[in-house]
Amino acid sequence: MLFVARLAICYVAGVAKSGAVRYSFWAGRRFREEGKLASKHLTVAELLSLLEGDGASHALALRMLTHLREVSTSVPDLSPLSQLSPLPRRTPRRRRAARRAALAAERRRAEEIAARLAARLAADRRGAAKDFNHLFNLEAAERGPLIAAARRRFSSPVLVELLIEEASAALRLDLDATAGLLDLAATVAHRVDPWRFGRELVDRLLARVEAHRANTLRVAGDLKGADAIWLALRARLRRHPLRDPAAEAELASLEASLRQIQRRLAEAEELLALAAEAFRAAGDAEGVAKVLIQQGVACFLRGESAAALPLFRQAATAADPERWPRRFLETQHNLAVCLCQLGRNEEAAELLAGCRDLYRRFPEPWTQILLTWIEGRIAAGKGDAGAAERLLLDARNRYLGEGLRLDGALITLDLTEVYLREGRTAEVKRLARATVGVFEGQAVYAEAGRAVALFHQAAAADRLTPELIARLRAYLERARHDPRLPFDPAG
Repeated sequence: MLFVARLAICYVAGVAKSGAVRYSFWAGRRFREEGKLASKHLTVAELLSLLEGDGASHALALRMLTHLREVSTSVPDLSPLSQLSPLPRRTPRRRRAARRAALAAERRRAEEIAARLAARLAADRRGAAKDFNHLFNLEAAERGPLIAAARRRFSSPVLVELLIEEASAALRLDLDATAGLLDLAATVAHRVDPWRFGRELVDRLLARVEAHRANTLRVAGDLKGADAIWLALRARLRRHPLRDPAAEAELASLEASLRQIQRRLAEAEELLALAAEAFRAAGDAEGVAKVLIQQGVACFLRGESAAALPLFRQAATAADPERWPRRFLETQHNLAVCLCQLGRNEEAAELLAGCRDLYRRFPEPWTQILLTWIEGRIAAGKGDAGAAERLLLDARNRYLGEGLRLDGALITLDLTEVYLREGRTAEVKRLARATVGVFEGQAVYAEAGRAVALFHQAAAADRLTPELIARLRAYLERARHDPRLPFDPAG
C-alpha cells in the first residue's frame, strides 16, 4: 500500500513539474467520472491516449473532440498541436528530433481521428436529411407535435442547421414560415445530446437560431425587437464565447445588416470586417463572398455604384459556381443591377446572357421575378420600350401579388421612366394613382406611403423630373431593408 501511495505522489509531482495538468490525481479522477473534464485540460498526447482506451475513456475523448468544432463546418481543430511549447535550444539535438517526430506522429494520429469523426458526422447528416424531408411532407402545424412526441429522432445538430438554412431561404418570401422554421430549429437544438456532441455545440446552435430570429425581425421592420435580441445574445456570448470562426462570422454578418439599417455605419463596417476575417480563418470562401456582397450592397445604397462594382466582382471570384451556385448567382445579379445603374446596359445584357442557365436552376418565384425585373431594366436602358413595359409590368404585378409593396413601387419608378420617354403622361398618372392605393391603410409602410404620395402629386401636376425619380428610388431602395425609415420630402 505504501508503495502505491509513493507511486501516486511521484506521478502528481511529475505532472505538476511539467505543467501539463493543473489538478491533483484524485481530482482528475473525480472529474473524469463526472464527465466534466474539458479538452483544454489535457495535452494532445493524453487526449489520444484516452481515445485509444476502452469504454468510458473512449467516449469521454470523443466528447472532448466534438466540443472543439461545430459539426457542420469542419473536423476537430488540431491547433493544440501547434501550441505545444518547443524545447529550449540547449536541449540535445537528438531529443529535439525525437520531440519533432513525436509531434508529427501525434498529428498523424489526430488526423486519423478527425477522419473517423468526419465519417460519423456524415452518417449523422444522412439521417438528418431524412428527418428534414419527413418534416416537410407534413403540414406546418403537425411538425412541432411530431418532434415533441419522438424519443430519439429529430435530435441531430445537422437537422438544426438544415432548418436554419431553410428559414434563411424563406426569409424574403414568407416571414411567418421563417419564424416557424426557426421555432422548430430551437426545439431540435434543445434535444441535441450534449454528452455526444458537447454543450458548446448546443449553445452555438441556439445562438445561431437567436441571431436568425433577430434577422427575421429586421426584415419585418421590427428594429427594436431585433436590437433587443442582439443585446441579450451578445451579453450571453461575452460569458460563453462561441469559439468557432464560422459561427462568429455568421453572427457578425447578420448583426451588420441591422446596424446598416440603423445607420450605425461604423459598427456595421467593423462587423463586416470581423466577419470577413473570421470566414477566411474558417476557410469559408462562400462566407467571404457573402460579406463582399453585403459591403457592395452598402455602397450601392449610399449611391456609390462605382465603388460597389469591384466588391461584387471580388465576390464572384470567391464564390465557386459549382459548389455554391446560388451565391454565385447572387453576385452576378448584383453585378448586372450595378451595371444598369451605371448606364452600362450592354455589359449587363452580356452578363445576363451567360447566367440564364443558372437562373433556370432556381425556379422559385423570388428568383424568377428578379430575373424578369433586371431584364426589364436592361431593355429600358437599351431603348426597347415595348419589351421593357411588358417585362416590368409582369414583375410589378407579381411582386404586388406576393404582398411586396416596396419592390412593386420601385418597379413603378422604372416603368414611369419608360412612359415619360415615350411621352405617355396619362399612363404615368394612372400608374401613380394605382401605386398610392397599394400603400393606403398600411401602417408599417407609412413613410413609404408619404414618398409615393409625393410621386403621385408630382405626376398629377406634370412635374415629375429625373432628379425626383432618382431621389424617390434611392429612398425606396433603403426602405426595402427598413420599412420605417423616415422619408424627407425636401431630400
